[in-house]
Amino acid sequence: MKNNKVLGLFLAAIFIFLPLVALSETAPRWIDKGVKELDKGRSNSSYSFHVLHYVEPIIGTGTVGIGKTDLLVAYADSLYNETRGGAVVVDSIPALAEAPTTYILKLGSEATPVTVYAQLVDYYEETEDFPDGLYEYNLYQLYAISQPNVEPQFDEFALTNRYNALPIAMSIIPGAGQIYKGQVAKGIIILGAEVAMLAGTLYGTFEYHHYKKLAKDHSEFYENYISKTNTFKQLRLFCAVAGAGLYAYNLFDAALCNGARYVKITRKNEQPIKLSFVPMVSPETTGVSLCLSF
Repeated sequence: MKNNKVLGLFLAAIFIFLPLVALSETAPRWIDKGVKELDKGRSNSSYSFHVLHYVEPIIGTGTVGIGKTDLLVAYADSLYNETRGGAVVVDSIPALAEAPTTYILKLGSEATPVTVYAQLVDYYEETEDFPDGLYEYNLYQLYAISQPNVEPQFDEFALTNRYNALPIAMSIIPGAGQIYKGQVAKGIIILGAEVAMLAGTLYGTFEYHHYKKLAKDHSEFYENYISKTNTFKQLRLFCAVAGAGLYAYNLFDAALCNGARYVKITRKNEQPIKLSFVPMVSPETTGVSLCLSF
């Protein structure tokens, strides 16, 4: 009977915290965290990362009037062209295979020319609704931009929402792994709920022993005190089981669930470690060899 009660409480806890599964931020990590950690991952200082932001209020079904490189041109113009004058000319180097397009921006006058190279690494769009058919359009672009008049050695960039083992280790403190993965709201809810469950367990335990002692010392109110004893016993059991279930979910979520999208940098001339299986056939034997390349 007791095992069935514990199981029922555990299932109730899962039902309560089930909405956490769907609670996750969709904005990339670089929007909230900035480019500081990305710049640390570069192999060289010939380029740096920059976040460009465009916002436009739109009424009704209006369209957004911005081109793919408009933000980049305006940004480069403000940095390198403001005191030199002249138009900004945009050219591009055709991408090979899945490589990103490299844009070439030529700024300044003939006397003081400036050339800047850039690659679009990632972008994110969102709209926020307001009353009366008004909504706000936000465009975020992450660029790798060279130093002026320097031909950059861009590293390789890949987008992923899978994280390493660090969030699991951090989730010893409930919610810390989710916060690290960019799921701040989920992490705060997990941490707050765990604190509440711990407080409920301690409170239920204290009150359970308190009323149990009163029932023993005051037999004339025995039934009343025993009823309260059972109430706080149930509270303690529910909070303990719910807290354990939430902690298990916290570890599972940190280990297996995707986080906010982030940029994975493979440094120039640095080959990622790859594990592969290669079939082998010879007159003497047939089999598969395990190859580790790095």
